[in-house]
Amino acid sequence: MSDRETPNLPSMQEPTPKSEDFEWEESDPDVDPETERDEQDALMEAYLSNLQAAQVGDVRAASVVAIGDDVVLVNLDDKSEGMASPSEFCDAKGNLTVKVGDRVDVLIESRDAESGQIIVSHRGARRLIALELLEKTLTEGTTMTGEVTKAVKSGLLVDCGIECFMPASQIDLRRVENLDSWVGQTVEFAVLELNRRRGRAVISRRKAMEIARDRSRERLMSRLTVADVVQGTVQRVLGFGAFVDVEGVEAFIPREEVSWEKTAAPIDHLRPGNAVAAKVLKLSPETGKITLSRRQMTPDPWTRVEQKYPKGSIVSGEVTGLTKFGAFVRLEEGLTGLVHVSDLSWSSAPTRPEDVLKEGDSIQAAVLDIDTQRQRLSLGLKQISEDPWVEAETKFPPKSRVKGVVAGIAKFGVFVRLAENIEGLIHQSDLSWAKTPPTPAETFKVGDEVEAIVLKTDKKTRRISLGLKQMTPSPLQAFASRHPNGSAIDGTVVSVIDSGAFLELAPEIEGFLPVSYLAEEKVKKVGDVLKVGDKLTVKIVRLDVQGNRITLNRKAYLQEEERARVKAYLKDDDAKGGLNLGELLQDISLPRPE
Repeated sequence: MSDRETPNLPSMQEPTPKSEDFEWEESDPDVDPETERDEQDALMEAYLSNLQAAQVGDVRAASVVAIGDDVVLVNLDDKSEGMASPSEFCDAKGNLTVKVGDRVDVLIESRDAESGQIIVSHRGARRLIALELLEKTLTEGTTMTGEVTKAVKSGLLVDCGIECFMPASQIDLRRVENLDSWVGQTVEFAVLELNRRRGRAVISRRKAMEIARDRSRERLMSRLTVADVVQGTVQRVLGFGAFVDVEGVEAFIPREEVSWEKTAAPIDHLRPGNAVAAKVLKLSPETGKITLSRRQMTPDPWTRVEQKYPKGSIVSGEVTGLTKFGAFVRLEEGLTGLVHVSDLSWSSAPTRPEDVLKEGDSIQAAVLDIDTQRQRLSLGLKQISEDPWVEAETKFPPKSRVKGVVAGIAKFGVFVRLAENIEGLIHQSDLSWAKTPPTPAETFKVGDEVEAIVLKTDKKTRRISLGLKQMTPSPLQAFASRHPNGSAIDGTVVSVIDSGAFLELAPEIEGFLPVSYLAEEKVKKVGDVLKVGDKLTVKIVRLDVQGNRITLNRKAYLQEEERARVKAYLKDDDAKGGLNLGELLQDISLPRPE
């Protein structure tokens, strides 16, 4: 049976009842039978006249009185009944949406004049009502509601009595990706286009939202003034600011008004969905724009920094960033200080911020300096503990023996940790007495234990110089004990320079012979007199063990030898004149320039 065919309900297809068809109860003997029949005829006439009042094409309100497999029976409120197919009351999934007692709208489609049987359509009534409401909504610029029944490629189908089309671009203020998620939802919409003859309409939830938003904005702006405080919910956070929903109206917080922290990004303080309190900065009724400030909800922290965080006080904060030159520490929103790399540790060795701290760490630091004009706050991490260098000179005096652990190796030497935050340096030249000392990397590795001699402690520069070779006597000390100043010694020329020559006097022991001490005659060019490999006898005129220097004099040695031979000649009584002084001096080797 189609939706418009007369449903098969035999009990409802009987002819219009006549008075003789009713079973009458036995008459009351005290009631006149004629009078009683007149009353019943009057009731029947009233019923038939009501049937004539329901016209085909009318939309009437009715109550569901019975539901059968093939028919739904409704009461038209005028003691007449109509019949409709159950499919008229089913949803898109085929489920019956009414029950006995429900009030529904129906369209009177047809009526049998003889039997009085009335065929009604709930779907037809909804269609006519929907067309009237759609036309009114379009004309007045208002909104109505409907249920999304299906998602199609380019939008949604919405049932409001007739099936309307909502393009995907008209679903929301922003692009909608998942259309299927809208199926089954009841939505409010405005009408964009209506073809009443064909029963089609194009609708827009987006326009309904814009209408509601505009009305909300008008109401909100009519009661807001600059400096008012409003509560809102963060909708979107971008690099240049954040959009906030205030009573259904979109307001904006510029980046510079998010926080007192000048370098902070909006996302550092705001997240979508977060509640936020803000102060009204600007209202523009012409454009409908509302500008808010979150930071002005609290006073500028720099106006009270000297009172709240006085110089020398210990403060708590969170590490928010690390750079090559130090670590940034936030004491409170809008107030961030810097721990310079030099104030991270008492250690004299170079310290990297990432070796001491990491982002997110909660730390304590000392306030070192406050510059409110430039809004700079200097903090110190090492200053919250005692300076270990206060007693360094007493604890590590020169010439004392110390033990430590190799903490670092550089090209120029080895860093040795002597105590917490105190390190000493063994320079490469103090590793060995060898003429060419080994490289630090050849001698040690990090973690090695080492014993050394303190050469110098300087609390002012926070440096301790250590020596490893000084742990044993130097070769020069042993040499000096055998060859004091003024003694003669043989040597071999190992190098020649413009100012003199170096002579090897013993293994690892060299002395310097200046050009002015080379001969009695003036020597212009050392290379003209000496060459590498020449053997000479010289006199030690200066031996500096501490400075590791030996100065030699060839001229003094020759002069001394000459005097000795002359003296010997003058004392020789047996000399008969056969040997003269010139012959005596021939044995003394004197360098002669060419």
